[in-house]
Amino acid sequence: MEAGAQKENGKKMKKFLLILLASTVSFVAICFAVFYSYKSFVLEKLRQKDNHIKEVWSSLYKESLERTLVIENLINISNCDRSSIDSTIVKNKSNRDPNKVEELWNLEYTTNKAYIQLGKCFEGKSNTKIKTDSLKLNAEKLNRIVDEYNANVLDFNKYYSIFPNFMFGSQEGFRRKKFFYLKYGEDNEEYYKQKKKTDKWIETGKWE
Repeated sequence: MEAGAQKENGKKMKKFLLILLASTVSFVAICFAVFYSYKSFVLEKLRQKDNHIKEVWSSLYKESLERTLVIENLINISNCDRSSIDSTIVKNKSNRDPNKVEELWNLEYTTNKAYIQLGKCFEGKSNTKIKTDSLKLNAEKLNRIVDEYNANVLDFNKYYSIFPNFMFGSQEGFRRKKFFYLKYGEDNEEYYKQKKKTDKWIETGKWE
């Protein structure tokens, strides 16, 4: 009778262990399913945000190139001193790369600065008015695109920075995006000075 009780208890323990094992396996399977489902969701969101940034960036790149060409044409039909801007235009046209945000910023900053410095020379000239008016409209359009681009970059970077999103994203080649703070047709010297200080701080660890 005692042996029968032990046998019965053994069966119950075995049954309990099987249920426990099955529950554990089911729990682990559910956790993996939730994990991969969330990972897929995060990656899809990152792709969507990344694609939208690329679309806006493509518009910015196209409009900025068009602006450079109009400025070049404006210089050609004016009697202004072109020594300060000719090399800038050539460098902008030959060195621009849609995949390099920082480099394009430097090119556009330099071109914008050179154009502003020649602005007074264009004023009041009938043969340049149409193009200067066109450049004003172009600058307004570009500044709207820049604002949209930076807003989308901020949104992407915030989402990317959340744990564990950056882990999933980095595995798929995603990285934080660079901003493009430039006001076309306006003075950007204060931002440029701050940018140089920040770049030096990142490089040397010293803030000056």
